[in-house]
Amino acid sequence: MVSRSFGQLTNDPQQLREALRHHAARAGEKLRKQQSVTSAVMVFIRTNSFCTDLSQYRQRVVISLERPTDDSCEIIAAAVQGLRRLWRKVYAYHKVGLMLLDLSPKANR
Repeated sequence: MVSRSFGQLTNDPQQLREALRHHAARAGEKLRKQQSVTSAVMVFIRTNSFCTDLSQYRQRVVISLERPTDDSCEIIAAAVQGLRRLWRKVYAYHKVGLMLLDLSPKANR
């Protein structure tokens, strides 16, 4: 799992996308180094639960990939698709991240 906590709350979709893109690219690098592939990407987003005066939101979505992959571009695309499903303009977000699911050795594919 890789995630980014923001120093200040944000509802800027571009800032959230950039953080996810960065993490997805690094996740792809790690997969290639480990000679592994992933079949799904879980994206999560949440507000700061310590800011009790603000509306709270915590959601996640799993994006299944067409085929197992270690390609950063495919992982980034899935992560951005997940963010589009989760993002709501009315919330100020504290954290966004992703987790690769259904990992398997690349040699098995």
